[in-house]
Amino acid sequence: MAFFSRLLPFAIFSAVFLAGIPGPGCGFAAGPDDEQIRKIESRLSQDRKKLHAFDAREKDILETLSKLEREVAGKRGSLARLERRIRSEKTEIRRLNRTLDDLEKSLKRTEARLVRKLVTLYRYVRRGYYRTLLE
Repeated sequence: MAFFSRLLPFAIFSAVFLAGIPGPGCGFAAGPDDEQIRKIESRLSQDRKKLHAFDAREKDILETLSKLEREVAGKRGSLARLERRIRSEKTEIRRLNRTLDDLEKSLKRTEARLVRKLVTLYRYVRRGYYRTLLE
């Protein structure tokens, strides 16, 4: 009897709870709750499709971003190499400009010496001094 007294509340609860839920074979018409459940499931299904589309789009965007980041890294490396080359070329240009300046100064000195010798030659050739040519 003690067993049945403990089982009785459970049996009553089960009978009341299960009696209120129509089974799949039951001929009851779908209530407003069932209609709401179908609407919610439909909305969830649509949201799932949107989520999958969003995930696919996000994956494509991330792949594109990754590709662009690799390209940027490559371009930065190329830029760094070009900047080093430009610095090297500028150094070479400065060196060549100094050499050019030195050569121009040397040319001016040589021209000045030649002018002096030609003037001297002109003065003394008339007098017969060819010795200055040999200097």
